Amino acid sequence: EHLAKTIVDQGHVRPTLQSEFPVYWTFDHSLQLPCTPDALVLADSFPNYKCNYEGCEVFNPGNFLTELSWMVYRPATNEVEYSSLS
Repeated sequence: EHLAKTIVDQGHVRPTLQSEFPVYWTFDHSLQLPCTPDALVLADSFPNYKCNYEGCEVFNPGNFLTELSWMVYRPATNEVEYSSLS
């Protein structure tokens, strides 16, 4: 939830200090969130998770190859559900 809160509150997909990572300013605008989205998919190497922050469904589908699972997002109802082959 801390990651979701940080990203949504700062309005940027990469909420790090400029001193830690260089910023390529030509494309930085593509990582900005001008308003809170309905859903935000953070596909990374962590196990799957989901949370809701300020009305934004934030979720990570996890690794399909190791977990044989994925997540389904339903925009009409703003719901996220787990699915798997097992």
